[in-house]
Amino acid sequence: MSELISDSLEQRDYRLNGTELTEAVVDKFATAVDRQTYLLQYSRDAAIQEMNGNMQRFDLERVGIANFV
Repeated sequence: MSELISDSLEQRDYRLNGTELTEAVVDKFATAVDRQTYLLQYSRDAAIQEMNGNMQRFDLERVGIANFV
């Protein structure tokens, strides 16, 4: 990928034909999307887990308070 950028900046002809260029770019794009998807899923799962724990603590505190009233 860095060679493609360098060729472009130096206004040199690309070493790849159209199909090869597309495949090189798509592979890099797909890898980035896969990483973003993983990070989003991980963050979502962590947030849900934290929320569930907080809800359980809230319910226990509410029940504990109700027993004293």
